[in-house]
Amino acid sequence: QAWLEPKVGRPVGVAASRGRTSPQHSFLTPGAAMEPPTDWRPTVPTDEAVQVTHVDAALAKVSCAKLGYFEDPWTEQLLRSTRPHARSPLIHRGYYSRVAAIRSSVLRFLERCPPGRGAQIVNLGSGFDTMYFWLRDSPARWRDDLIVFEVDFPEVLSKKTSALVKRQSLWPMLDATSQEDIVAEKLSAAGTREVRTKHLRYVPADMRMTSELQEATASAGLRGDVPTIFISECVLIYMQALHGDSIISWASSLVPDAPSAMVV
Repeated sequence: QAWLEPKVGRPVGVAASRGRTSPQHSFLTPGAAMEPPTDWRPTVPTDEAVQVTHVDAALAKVSCAKLGYFEDPWTEQLLRSTRPHARSPLIHRGYYSRVAAIRSSVLRFLERCPPGRGAQIVNLGSGFDTMYFWLRDSPARWRDDLIVFEVDFPEVLSKKTSALVKRQSLWPMLDATSQEDIVAEKLSAAGTREVRTKHLRYVPADMRMTSELQEATASAGLRGDVPTIFISECVLIYMQALHGDSIISWASSLVPDAPSAMVV
């Protein structure tokens, strides 16, 4: 961005009337640089501010689903309140583009994975995303050798776990008949309950700490010899660049003995 020094002159693209210029206009002369203000860069969001974004995203997806933009009857079941919020068509189209792109990429990847040999999805910063249920709901999309890992802050996944345990209507899609079939006996390293089913595993971790992320995914059973696709839907933008780079580097080396991909 070029920082330009105001200078009296004729405004670009505006014709002066009778040789005079209006005093209320600011005029810029190219090449007259000055130092940018010290506070022009946006501040890094706090952890609390980042964590609550999952609620807004979930409510927006509920709104999109109700309007027919895409299929998602599951997010609404995980939220305490789904009171309607007015959103512009532009917001709905933006979320539709995100969801359609992610779903299409996942299906294309899974189609290329040899059947019966396993496949993994790692949803980074999953929030209340329902990719697992969307896949499981359709025999044409689902495959029985698939495991979905959802990674997010312990505080976020703890709320999602509680919601999942309370929604018995979702238990059949988890191959569960009781709470014990859904939640692991032991608490996570963060002291929270973890979802541990045959096909769905929650991974509570601060992704910025790659050592913590590595340990948590290994504990959840992530393998380095199974085709894996990593999903990061509008997550890295909330981090400093060095943390985002670290996560990408970690993901690129996590599956050394099988094909992998990442959708950002």
